[in-house]
Amino acid sequence: RERALNIFAREGWPVRNFIRRSCLAGVKFSDGLRIKEDVVFFLEVALRLKMMVTTDYPGYFYTRREGSAVMRRRKDADSVAFGNALLELGRRYQAEDLWRAITVAQGYDFVQWADERDPSESYDAVLCSIRDVWRQLLMEGGDHLSEMYSWWRIAIRHWLKTGDLSWAHRIRRVREWMGRFI
Repeated sequence: RERALNIFAREGWPVRNFIRRSCLAGVKFSDGLRIKEDVVFFLEVALRLKMMVTTDYPGYFYTRREGSAVMRRRKDADSVAFGNALLELGRRYQAEDLWRAITVAQGYDFVQWADERDPSESYDAVLCSIRDVWRQLLMEGGDHLSEMYSWWRIAIRHWLKTGDLSWAHRIRRVREWMGRFI
């Protein structure tokens, strides 16, 4: 379990897995989530595991096509619901390694969410709710942002402090630029 959550915290969501039926007793997909319900599901299953086998073999590749769920702009309320589901999971189990993995999961969601926003958009109640989820996460689960890539950490801290998404957009442009040469 510890290794699985550490891998998740360091490298992100392990896309495909095989799980024994006995490990699934009492675990359900979260009601009301329209995005990333598999992440919440996996984290809850990982908490119940005594042993997990991992491999470095990728074995799975995403194909991004226009109009697919991966490419569609998400509703802000979906990000709030995802964050609240992660917070509820953390509150239920109160495990340090889980809080670390939750911070990373929420961080990935922040990067996707910020990439979809115009930094000049006004901040309505939903955007404030997303910041409130982050503040709750840091208050209840501890500050595990250091587990994330430095550029994401910079963007999240700047956004929490100022409400400004400009750093997230600068970082996205740097990542795009680097992608051309790597």
